[in-house]
Amino acid sequence: MKKLLVFSFALIALSNFAQEKSYSDRNPRHTTIGVGMQIVQPTGEYADRYNGVPIGLSGTFSNPIKQSPFDWGLQFSWNQLGALDQDISVYGGTNTLGDSVYNDGTYRVRHNNYRYQGLLRFRPFNGFFQPYAEGLAGVETFSTKTDISVQNSGGFSSVEEAKVQQSSTSLLYGYALGLRFRAKNARKIWFDIRYENIQGGKAQYVIPETVTIQNNTDLVFTTGTTKTNRQIIQFGLTFGF
Repeated sequence: MKKLLVFSFALIALSNFAQEKSYSDRNPRHTTIGVGMQIVQPTGEYADRYNGVPIGLSGTFSNPIKQSPFDWGLQFSWNQLGALDQDISVYGGTNTLGDSVYNDGTYRVRHNNYRYQGLLRFRPFNGFFQPYAEGLAGVETFSTKTDISVQNSGGFSSVEEAKVQQSSTSLLYGYALGLRFRAKNARKIWFDIRYENIQGGKAQYVIPETVTIQNNTDLVFTTGTTKTNRQIIQFGLTFGF
Protein backbone atom coordinates (compact mmCIF):
# COMPACT_ATOMS: atom_id res chain seq x y z
CA MET A 1 0.00 0.00 0.00
CA LYS A 2 2.79 2.40 0.95
CA LYS A 3 4.62 1.69 -2.31
CA LEU A 4 1.39 2.31 -4.24
CA LEU A 5 0.93 5.72 -2.56
CA VAL A 6 4.54 6.70 -3.28
CA PHE A 7 4.19 5.58 -6.90
CA SER A 8 0.90 7.51 -7.28
CA PHE A 9 2.46 10.68 -5.82
CA ALA A 10 5.48 10.36 -8.12
CA LEU A 11 3.20 9.83 -11.13
CA ILE A 12 1.12 12.91 -10.31
CA ALA A 13 4.26 15.00 -9.76
CA LEU A 14 5.75 13.88 -13.07
CA SER A 15 2.45 14.59 -14.85
CA ASN A 16 2.28 18.10 -13.37
CA PHE A 17 5.92 18.74 -14.27
CA ALA A 18 5.29 17.58 -17.83
CA GLN A 19 2.27 19.86 -18.14
CA GLU A 20 4.27 22.76 -16.70
CA LYS A 21 7.16 22.13 -19.09
CA SER A 22 4.76 21.88 -22.04
CA TYR A 23 3.16 25.21 -21.07
CA SER A 24 6.59 26.81 -20.62
CA ASP A 25 7.74 25.60 -24.03
CA ARG A 26 4.66 27.17 -25.66
CA ASN A 27 4.92 30.41 -23.65
CA PRO A 28 8.41 31.93 -23.52
CA ARG A 29 9.47 34.05 -20.56
CA HIS A 30 8.64 37.74 -20.69
CA THR A 31 9.96 41.02 -19.45
CA THR A 32 7.57 42.16 -16.71
CA ILE A 33 6.55 45.25 -14.74
CA GLY A 34 4.86 44.81 -11.39
CA VAL A 35 3.10 47.13 -8.95
CA GLY A 36 2.08 46.30 -5.41
CA MET A 37 0.94 47.48 -2.00
CA GLN A 38 3.23 46.79 0.96
CA ILE A 39 2.67 46.27 4.68
CA VAL A 40 5.87 46.55 6.73
CA GLN A 41 6.69 45.10 10.16
CA PRO A 42 9.91 46.44 11.76
CA THR A 43 11.92 43.85 13.70
CA GLY A 44 14.75 43.80 16.23
CA GLU A 45 16.09 47.07 17.57
CA TYR A 46 14.25 48.96 14.84
CA ALA A 47 10.93 47.76 16.32
CA ASP A 48 12.15 48.82 19.79
CA ARG A 49 12.53 52.46 18.65
CA TYR A 50 9.90 52.80 15.93
CA ASN A 51 6.32 52.07 16.96
CA GLY A 52 4.25 51.58 13.84
CA VAL A 53 3.34 49.46 10.82
CA PRO A 54 4.31 51.44 7.68
CA ILE A 55 2.41 50.98 4.44
CA GLY A 56 3.45 51.88 0.93
CA LEU A 57 3.78 51.08 -2.75
CA SER A 58 6.34 49.24 -4.83
CA GLY A 59 7.24 48.96 -8.50
CA THR A 60 9.37 46.19 -10.03
CA PHE A 61 10.98 45.69 -13.43
CA SER A 62 12.33 42.23 -14.29
CA ASN A 63 13.88 40.71 -17.37
CA PRO A 64 14.56 37.01 -18.07
CA ILE A 65 18.13 35.85 -18.60
CA LYS A 66 17.46 34.22 -21.97
CA GLN A 67 15.29 31.12 -21.35
CA SER A 68 17.01 30.18 -18.10
CA PRO A 69 15.03 30.01 -14.82
CA PHE A 70 16.68 33.28 -13.69
CA ASP A 71 15.54 36.91 -13.98
CA TRP A 72 17.36 40.10 -13.11
CA GLY A 73 15.55 43.25 -12.13
CA LEU A 74 15.16 46.53 -10.28
CA GLN A 75 12.72 47.48 -7.55
CA PHE A 76 11.66 50.82 -6.08
CA SER A 77 9.59 51.03 -2.91
CA TRP A 78 8.07 53.90 -0.96
CA ASN A 79 6.81 53.48 2.60
CA GLN A 80 5.16 56.18 4.69
CA LEU A 81 6.52 56.01 8.22
CA GLY A 82 4.22 58.67 9.67
CA ALA A 83 2.51 62.01 9.11
CA LEU A 84 1.31 65.00 11.11
CA ASP A 85 -0.89 67.95 10.13
CA GLN A 86 -1.42 70.93 12.41
CA ASP A 87 -3.53 74.02 11.73
CA ILE A 88 -1.61 77.29 12.02
CA SER A 89 -1.99 80.98 11.17
CA VAL A 90 0.26 82.27 8.39
CA TYR A 91 1.18 85.92 8.04
CA GLY A 92 -0.12 87.25 4.73
CA GLY A 93 1.02 90.86 4.79
CA THR A 94 -1.06 93.96 5.54
CA ASN A 95 -4.32 95.35 4.23
CA THR A 96 -5.02 98.87 2.97
CA LEU A 97 -5.48 100.08 6.54
CA GLY A 98 -2.07 98.79 7.53
CA ASP A 99 -3.44 95.95 9.65
CA SER A 100 -1.72 92.56 9.63
CA VAL A 101 -3.52 89.84 7.70
CA TYR A 102 -3.30 86.16 8.64
CA ASN A 103 -4.42 83.25 6.51
CA ASP A 104 -5.39 79.76 7.62
CA GLY A 105 -2.66 77.24 6.97
CA THR A 106 -1.59 73.66 7.70
CA TYR A 107 1.91 72.73 8.81
CA ARG A 108 2.53 69.28 7.30
CA VAL A 109 5.13 66.76 8.41
CA ARG A 110 5.87 63.64 6.33
CA HIS A 111 8.19 60.76 7.28
CA ASN A 112 9.16 58.52 4.35
CA ASN A 113 11.39 55.61 3.46
CA TYR A 114 12.59 55.09 -0.15
CA ARG A 115 14.29 51.85 -1.21
CA TYR A 116 16.21 51.22 -4.45
CA GLN A 117 17.06 47.53 -4.93
CA GLY A 118 18.56 45.22 -7.49
CA LEU A 119 17.29 41.64 -7.59
CA LEU A 120 18.25 38.23 -8.90
CA ARG A 121 15.23 35.93 -9.13
CA PHE A 122 15.05 32.14 -9.41
CA ARG A 123 11.73 31.23 -11.06
CA PRO A 124 11.84 27.56 -12.10
CA PHE A 125 8.33 27.37 -13.58
CA ASN A 126 6.68 29.58 -16.21
CA GLY A 127 3.13 28.28 -16.09
CA PHE A 128 -0.10 29.14 -14.33
CA PHE A 129 1.59 29.04 -10.89
CA GLN A 130 5.06 30.60 -10.61
CA PRO A 131 6.79 30.29 -7.23
CA TYR A 132 10.05 32.22 -6.99
CA ALA A 133 12.88 33.25 -4.70
CA GLU A 134 14.99 36.42 -4.89
CA GLY A 135 18.21 37.83 -3.56
CA LEU A 136 18.02 41.60 -2.93
CA ALA A 137 20.59 44.35 -2.37
CA GLY A 138 20.47 48.12 -2.59
CA VAL A 139 20.34 51.48 -0.88
CA GLU A 140 17.62 53.33 1.01
CA THR A 141 16.89 56.74 2.51
CA PHE A 142 14.90 57.83 5.54
CA SER A 143 13.67 61.42 5.43
CA THR A 144 11.41 63.84 7.26
CA LYS A 145 10.08 66.74 5.18
CA THR A 146 7.84 69.67 6.08
CA ASP A 147 5.88 72.31 4.24
CA ILE A 148 3.05 74.77 4.86
CA SER A 149 -0.18 74.64 2.90
CA VAL A 150 -1.78 78.12 2.93
CA GLN A 151 -5.43 78.84 2.17
CA ASN A 152 -5.29 82.25 0.51
CA SER A 153 -8.06 84.84 0.50
CA GLY A 154 -8.74 84.21 -3.19
CA GLY A 155 -9.96 80.69 -2.41
CA PHE A 156 -6.88 78.85 -3.69
CA SER A 157 -4.13 77.15 -1.71
CA SER A 158 -0.37 77.30 -2.09
CA VAL A 159 2.56 75.38 -0.64
CA GLU A 160 5.36 77.31 1.03
CA GLU A 161 8.61 76.72 2.90
CA ALA A 162 9.20 73.10 1.83
CA LYS A 163 12.16 71.78 3.85
CA VAL A 164 14.04 68.55 4.49
CA GLN A 165 14.30 68.44 8.27
CA GLN A 166 16.25 65.17 8.53
CA SER A 167 17.66 62.61 6.08
CA SER A 168 19.98 59.60 6.18
CA THR A 169 21.10 56.89 3.75
CA SER A 170 22.11 53.28 4.36
CA LEU A 171 22.69 49.99 2.55
CA LEU A 172 20.44 46.95 2.70
CA TYR A 173 20.28 43.33 1.59
CA GLY A 174 17.80 40.51 1.97
CA TYR A 175 15.68 37.93 0.25
CA ALA A 176 12.13 37.50 -1.01
CA LEU A 177 9.82 34.53 -1.50
CA GLY A 178 6.79 34.88 -3.73
CA LEU A 179 4.08 33.25 -5.77
CA ARG A 180 2.64 34.53 -9.03
CA PHE A 181 -0.51 33.02 -10.52
CA ARG A 182 -2.04 33.94 -13.83
CA ALA A 183 -5.32 35.82 -14.04
CA LYS A 184 -8.06 33.85 -15.79
CA ASN A 185 -8.13 34.37 -19.56
CA ALA A 186 -5.14 36.74 -19.39
CA ARG A 187 -1.85 35.19 -20.45
CA LYS A 188 0.32 38.14 -19.45
CA ILE A 189 -1.27 39.30 -16.18
CA TRP A 190 -0.43 37.65 -12.86
CA PHE A 191 -1.47 38.19 -9.27
CA ASP A 192 1.65 38.40 -7.11
CA ILE A 193 1.99 37.68 -3.39
CA ARG A 194 5.46 38.05 -1.85
CA TYR A 195 7.30 38.12 1.45
CA GLU A 196 10.51 40.14 1.89
CA ASN A 197 13.04 39.92 4.69
CA ILE A 198 15.20 43.05 4.70
CA GLN A 199 18.42 43.44 6.66
CA GLY A 200 18.86 47.21 6.80
CA GLY A 201 22.04 49.01 7.74
CA LYS A 202 22.31 51.48 10.61
CA ALA A 203 20.32 54.62 9.83
CA GLN A 204 19.05 57.69 11.61
CA TYR A 205 15.34 58.47 11.42
CA VAL A 206 12.77 60.67 13.16
CA ILE A 207 10.50 58.90 15.63
CA PRO A 208 7.06 60.20 14.52
CA GLU A 209 5.33 60.14 17.90
CA THR A 210 7.97 62.51 19.36
CA VAL A 211 7.26 65.29 16.84
CA THR A 212 5.74 68.55 18.12
CA ILE A 213 5.22 71.89 16.39
CA GLN A 214 5.94 74.96 18.48
CA ASN A 215 5.42 78.63 17.63
CA ASN A 216 3.65 77.65 14.40
CA THR A 217 6.78 76.53 12.52
CA ASP A 218 9.38 75.24 14.98
CA LEU A 219 9.69 71.47 14.64
CA VAL A 220 10.92 69.55 17.68
CA PHE A 221 11.61 65.81 17.47
CA THR A 222 13.71 62.88 18.68
CA THR A 223 15.68 60.62 16.35
CA GLY A 224 16.59 56.96 16.57
CA THR A 225 19.78 55.40 15.19
CA THR A 226 19.54 51.63 14.76
CA LYS A 227 19.76 48.86 12.22
CA THR A 228 16.56 48.88 10.20
CA ASN A 229 15.58 45.23 9.79
CA ARG A 230 12.01 44.53 8.74
CA GLN A 231 9.62 42.02 7.19
CA ILE A 232 7.33 42.98 4.32
CA ILE A 233 4.18 41.47 2.85
CA GLN A 234 3.23 42.66 -0.63
CA PHE A 235 0.11 42.13 -2.77
CA GLY A 236 0.24 43.20 -6.38
CA LEU A 237 -0.17 42.67 -10.10
CA THR A 238 2.50 41.84 -12.69
CA PHE A 239 2.20 42.60 -16.40
CA GLY A 240 4.21 40.87 -19.11
CA PHE A 241 5.15 42.30 -22.48
